[in-house]
Amino acid sequence: MATLDLPPAALHVLQRQRNIITVGQLSAAGVSRAQRERLVDRGVFEHAGHSVFRVIGLTETLETRLITLCLQHPKGMVTGPTLGKLEGLRRMPPTSPVHFSLPHGSRADVPRFVRVRRTRHLPESHRRHLDNGMVVATWPRLAFDLAADLGPRNLASVIEQMLHEQKCTEIELGAIARELCARGRPGSARFATTLLRRRGRAPSESHPELLVLEQLHQRGVPVVPQVELLHLPDGRTVRIDLAVAEL
Repeated sequence: MATLDLPPAALHVLQRQRNIITVGQLSAAGVSRAQRERLVDRGVFEHAGHSVFRVIGLTETLETRLITLCLQHPKGMVTGPTLGKLEGLRRMPPTSPVHFSLPHGSRADVPRFVRVRRTRHLPESHRRHLDNGMVVATWPRLAFDLAADLGPRNLASVIEQMLHEQKCTEIELGAIARELCARGRPGSARFATTLLRRRGRAPSESHPELLVLEQLHQRGVPVVPQVELLHLPDGRTVRIDLAVAEL
């Protein structure tokens, strides 16, 4: 039984999950245990971890590692700087282990390159299921989790980026703060303080813009970001990044 002899449902899963598949997914596609064993014996599949197979010869990447990790631990999710880098967020640490959240009490036999973040609160509403089999934190939950990893200025910059790119809203960030901020929970105070300091203003577009905005505020200059579009006499339109509103 070669790979191409697999049922269409199994081939579809392999295609979208980068040639990685679970025992449960194979069974749901009609592949029996005996057939799975023959695939391993013939050098088509190899064990990638507990109840997970991958096609022989698969080039290992960060993406395939994360897919395998999520398939092995369906109650967990990728979060923190790992997800921040995958999503193209700025101000992430240059190097970092894989950050993976798991509920307290769940099995955690993970590779050494994984940093397990235990949590008592990991509802389904805090997780996003990607088509490639990866499970990651929602944008508001990611913002909260990053509060434990980033300094105040970098956290503020990341939140500005999320808001500017419309990954989430300030209302959603406030909701996650009310849900998760608690004494003793890492990053809670930093996250809440960062949101309170925004005071509902328009988000800054870049990290340098945020730095200038903060410095002007510290000097008492009542500057506001992203005020309006300015139409020039020659017909061009420019966006005002920072301005002092008319008094």
